[in-house]
Amino acid sequence: MNWRWVILIVILLAIQATSLTKLRIYYKQTEDIQRTIPLPPENFLKLIRLEFSGLLSDFIFIQAQETLGNRKTGEVTTETFNRVVSLNERTVAIDPYFLDPYYLAQALVWYSRGPEEIRRINQLLITGAEYRTWDSDLLFYAGFNHYFFLKEYRQAGDLFSQAAQIPGGWTGLAGLAAKMYHRGRDTAAGIILLKSMLLRTTDKEIRKYLEARLDQYQTMYYLESAVKVYQEKFLIPPRQIEDLVTAGIIPSLPVPPKGQKFYLDIQGNVDIEREAAAKNKGINK
Repeated sequence: MNWRWVILIVILLAIQATSLTKLRIYYKQTEDIQRTIPLPPENFLKLIRLEFSGLLSDFIFIQAQETLGNRKTGEVTTETFNRVVSLNERTVAIDPYFLDPYYLAQALVWYSRGPEEIRRINQLLITGAEYRTWDSDLLFYAGFNHYFFLKEYRQAGDLFSQAAQIPGGWTGLAGLAAKMYHRGRDTAAGIILLKSMLLRTTDKEIRKYLEARLDQYQTMYYLESAVKVYQEKFLIPPRQIEDLVTAGIIPSLPVPPKGQKFYLDIQGNVDIEREAAAKNKGINK
């Protein structure tokens, strides 16, 4: 038998043997979260992994799965959350190309109890994307978390933008990135991204989609600029988008995509939505 295998097996057995007493106490006195084998520090695991990173990462990831599986109820406590994320972090520190820990970490986002826990998962996803350079999924998940949970639209736009530019990925993510940039009040960044993607794209359908998004956000940028001129002239924001025409800032409102309408939201920012939704909110009044 290869001596490295012997060393690895001895180490794993030692970890398990030295944990038996503690595990008996855990089963009797503590939460199910602790019913897994305590692991040595991450740096030590990196040191001993040799060429067996796949085996070690599998071993630790199983601990993460068992932590979730040993719960008495469907609730994921803060302690359980932290334990599983910690195990995932150790798993990918040993084998950053292992995909399953990233998927499990993303699933945990729905059980998070605050922005710091979400940012911890995002850091794991973004670090994984640095290794899995061909995989746009991890960047997409991190961008979704910034958008949906943290409401950090600019950061979401950056991540969607990176994902869109990965060869073989979904180029259409550029449109979503542009939307995030707009919501983050940086429409110009979205326009730059869409133009750059058009230079790289030859597919006719994708080009048609990107061109439509580019036209939309260029129009919105034009209206945003008009709003700024209005504010500088009258020292107050316009109450409705038609005020830009009434005040002579622009000659007429641009024609929106069919079935949609440009409008000013309650913060005075330019946005677009379907006409039916606008009427329901009384925007056309």
